[in-house]
Amino acid sequence: MNESIGLVATDGRRVAFRGASVEAHLAGLLAQSVIEQRYENTSAFNLEITYTFALPVDAVLLGFDVELGARKLVGQVVPRTVAEERYEAAVEDGHSAFRLTQLREGLYGATLGNLMAGESARIRIRYAEPLRLHGGRLRYRLPTTIAPRYGSPADIPAWQLPKADLTVDYPFEARIHLEGALARARFACPTHQIVCDASPERLTLIVSGAGMDRDLVLDLQPQDMEATGIRVNADDVGEGAEAAEPGAVVMASFLPPPRPLADGGRDVVIVLDCSGSMAGDSIRHAREGVMLALGGLTPADRFGLVRFGSRALAFRPALVAADADNLLLAREWVSQAEADLGGTELVVALQAAMKLRAPGREARRLDILLLTDGEVWNLDRLADDAREQGVRIFTVGIGAAVAEDTVRKLAERTGGACELVAPNEAMAQRIAAHFGRMRQQAIVAVELDWHGQAHWEARPARALFAGDAFTVYARLRSAPKSLSATLRYGNGTEQRVAIPLAPAPHLADAVARCAAAARLPMIPARERGDWAVRHQLVSPDTDYIVVLEREAGERADSLPRLQETPHMLAAGWGGVGTVVPMQCASIAYDLPVPAVMRSAPRRHVAPPDDVAQSLGCPSEIARQRIDAERRSLLAAVAARTGGDIKSLPARIDELVELGLDEDQANALGKLVRKGAAEADVVLACLVVLARAGAEPEAQALAEHLLACVAGGAVSEALVASVEKALEPPRGWRRGILERMSARGGRSDYDIPNFLRRDEA
Repeated sequence: MNESIGLVATDGRRVAFRGASVEAHLAGLLAQSVIEQRYENTSAFNLEITYTFALPVDAVLLGFDVELGARKLVGQVVPRTVAEERYEAAVEDGHSAFRLTQLREGLYGATLGNLMAGESARIRIRYAEPLRLHGGRLRYRLPTTIAPRYGSPADIPAWQLPKADLTVDYPFEARIHLEGALARARFACPTHQIVCDASPERLTLIVSGAGMDRDLVLDLQPQDMEATGIRVNADDVGEGAEAAEPGAVVMASFLPPPRPLADGGRDVVIVLDCSGSMAGDSIRHAREGVMLALGGLTPADRFGLVRFGSRALAFRPALVAADADNLLLAREWVSQAEADLGGTELVVALQAAMKLRAPGREARRLDILLLTDGEVWNLDRLADDAREQGVRIFTVGIGAAVAEDTVRKLAERTGGACELVAPNEAMAQRIAAHFGRMRQQAIVAVELDWHGQAHWEARPARALFAGDAFTVYARLRSAPKSLSATLRYGNGTEQRVAIPLAPAPHLADAVARCAAAARLPMIPARERGDWAVRHQLVSPDTDYIVVLEREAGERADSLPRLQETPHMLAAGWGGVGTVVPMQCASIAYDLPVPAVMRSAPRRHVAPPDDVAQSLGCPSEIARQRIDAERRSLLAAVAARTGGDIKSLPARIDELVELGLDEDQANALGKLVRKGAAEADVVLACLVVLARAGAEPEAQALAEHLLACVAGGAVSEALVASVEKALEPPRGWRRGILERMSARGGRSDYDIPNFLRRDEA
């Protein structure tokens, strides 16, 4: 069995990406994280490697460094057009270049141009993130994979579009330091098994031996954290932030007190995602959430239900009263819901939900509660349409790798809120939190008194709810010791909140850059690029760039080969396995039961087309890919020879130059070392390619090669030996499932079919 199968993608290419690690420091309401990505080019060619990855939506990048052997290079933020020009020029001239681009909120692309054969690289991405306090709890989340999404985004190039591959297996480890008051907080990690290292002022949580198939989630419950603030002097701010003028930068968070809403009930439509990606754990979790939501309705409420996939199905054509009879029928309708409705047409579903709104005098404000994994690319103008109609969307993102950029954006742009729930977390508190928000008295205005003159202030462009921290920033002429906020409610009442500001010189750079990032959307569009460069912020207008100018003997003498880095399939996605807790007791520090994957019951059915294509299985899909690659290689041979049969390759390295995978080349080399003539092995390899079919330009060559067997120029026995050598290593399918069973999961689709070639 191939011991490095986890580093080989479905297409047979050796993947240069070698996994990642993270080290994070959490203090107060601010987290600072450093992610290290590791790459190694074991091929014989210089590569251009692309890797699209996710970060939290609130992340503010602070640094991009590259370590290439003994060389350590520091990235610089420049206008995007400049970064593109520098990158392309460097790669074309044989130098190496590294670029980091924001593709969307929470979605980034790293590009490594000219990583030479045999070279290793480490990329370190440093970012800060203001933690969100909800109901007295903090949540730290680090995405490690991107699950397959429905649709095709027009704003992301095909070579940067994230793809999942069942065969890759990347290691992951983490060290999270809880400092100050957070070191004494209760916590739970529902996603990973952790080990603790405690000291009086720091608690370190260690994750090791993990894989990059799920988000790392840490749920914290600090003691007596209500309002908190940080002030930093401009003199303490490092290079890259606003330090030219004296004064201070302030970051302050406060929790609005509740004001119950005393009206005649709410109109709520509950929308349940029943697309194929929700199969398994996610649909069971989502059904539980809908049942809890139905239990949270009052007799004064009216409700609707919609479940969707490629189409939307409504429980009733209009809203109905939340009486006992309707709720009983609704629960029965929900209990029958399965993830069997195809693709994720989220726009269609939410439009159907908005059409249930009561007309005329009966109309009340409509709230939508959406339970989904968010695995969809295109939302068009959906959020704008909902906001224009006065519809709020409250989202619950479900799964091991939730598309936070989708579910959070949709909620906050419509005046709603977002909750994320991992497979081993309780759904009840998320539903209760959303219903609590729906029934609050609206906060219509917030007045901030900075106790001094502010150059500018920045506040989030989202609704403010009681119990949810609201974080604001300001650039002041002097550093105050506190500020106050006056909250004005829709019923005419108001509340004043005092917020102390503590000095934190060690957080100066992070606070200043977070403040500048919060200010960025409020600046006129034509000035945003200059602001981002001034404060070294990655944005839609700016990128990080690093260029290594090589000596003449080091430079690449050809353009690099493109290698797109696939993701591990998200744990439990599309019903592939199930995420369940181990049967063991929690231990000190309120440790959670660690999450693992357990084999689900076998179902001898074919997977849906979208799942099969994403996974490259069952074996018919893999066979189609292999045949396509063989036809492509044969076409390359035909183009090289120009139709001259006498010019056919006679050496294995010639096939490698034309695109033969290095592992397959090594397998052919073993046949030569066993006594077969190299020219005969190469000819037999070409016959194998011809039997996969041929493109029109290679048809004549294919006919000649097939005649070689019939005429005895090459033996059928040697062709069979070459065919076997070109196959993936024996047992690779079983090896994948064994590793997934040990740590990640197992396909509950047609497993016998998947293993069939191993059993032959």
